[in-house]
Amino acid sequence: MRSQSAGKRGSRRKAASRAGQGRSSSSGGRGSKPPSAFWRWFKRLFFWGTALALIGVLFVAVSVGFAARSIPNFSELKATQNAQ
Repeated sequence: MRSQSAGKRGSRRKAASRAGQGRSSSSGGRGSKPPSAFWRWFKRLFFWGTALALIGVLFVAVSVGFAARSIPNFSELKATQNAQ
């Protein structure tokens, strides 16, 4: 019984592959239609939004780095006397 069901499964696969061979890649599907205007603008906005977000993260990281360098360390803070 097992060999018989395996033979059926194999014949179905062969039939499906034979049916798929007759189709050309340009006869439908996503590749034949140009993308819609909405999709083009969505991709543009996503690309530019991602690029601007990365530039913003870089800017914030550089700003925090410069600010951290100007903060006095703990020993300098202990050495100064603040009027109370």
